[in-house]
Amino acid sequence: MAVVDRSLSTFAEVGRALAELHDTTPPLYRVTHATFETFCRDRWGMTSRFAQYQMQAAKVVRQIGTKVPKELLPQTETQARAIAPLIEKQGVDAAVEVLKGLGPDTTARAIAAADQLHVFDDQAYQLLNWVTVLSSFSFVG
Repeated sequence: MAVVDRSLSTFAEVGRALAELHDTTPPLYRVTHATFETFCRDRWGMTSRFAQYQMQAAKVVRQIGTKVPKELLPQTETQARAIAPLIEKQGVDAAVEVLKGLGPDTTARAIAAADQLHVFDDQAYQLLNWVTVLSSFSFVG
């Protein structure tokens, strides 16, 4: 809990600490509160949605942390959350590729746009593969 008190601006640390409070069995927040939502609200004045965002962002940093140079790691929770859908759809390596392509000091909006382009490129590649396969068949009787 001290990490959250001390580091509300450090999203990865906050997210890791919140995940520890939330994900342990039994959850540590239940020592004093029935729900995670009331725990976060009473303890730090944050919504459970904000806490979930922090935890999601911390998970992204943990997933890509050793695969990209430090200067390419997300600097904000919104940047990290923008990477999450790409990791879910395409995997960590695709997210790393996008971050390396965008370079340091990118924005969450740029990451989200790159995610959409990456999905489009993947779909175009799949379509090209199907066209190649279909062109090898003779449809004339």
